[in-house]
Amino acid sequence: RGSRGHRPVTPGRGDRSSHATLRSGTRRDRREIDPTLSRFVLANPASYREFLSVHLDALDVLAGYCGPLERQEIAALVACLCDDLDLKRARDAEGPITLVGSDPAAQAGVAYVIRGSRLGAPFLLDRVASGLPKAYLTHLPALPWLRFIKSLPLLNPSPATAALHAVPSAKAAFHVFATAAAISGMSP
Repeated sequence: RGSRGHRPVTPGRGDRSSHATLRSGTRRDRREIDPTLSRFVLANPASYREFLSVHLDALDVLAGYCGPLERQEIAALVACLCDDLDLKRARDAEGPITLVGSDPAAQAGVAYVIRGSRLGAPFLLDRVASGLPKAYLTHLPALPWLRFIKSLPLLNPSPATAALHAVPSAKAAFHVFATAAAISGMSP
């Protein structure tokens, strides 16, 4: 117990942090996107290519809603996707939906989704057929997840700011991925 009889806060366990607000505010969105993207059979070259195309389409849209550091990360991911898809250059970004705001807190919500999606990449690698390109799935972000999470309070000074700006933009970013998957040729 702390000095006033309160339990010390353990990050991720009942804390009222921006990360906890984002995590709880997007829980349903994460649960819904996972099965949508899991439909792609990564051992099948055509399905894997479509999976990569879905990510490229989503990142093309989301790049315009991020701050400079995140745009650099997206550029690196897009370069990996273009290598994997054997594209000569990235496509121009077009945004079919409007995300909430362009303030740092809203940008953090988009970054939260993009960076969080990278956490599953190592698990997906085992499902990719031998001989298929894997630059996108093996890319390591310049800012690791835990350092990104620790930086969230700088962008979202309070859980209220996160709830008002970051959560809606994170939900919109999940929607971009879901929409890209839904309009792909491999989606059921």
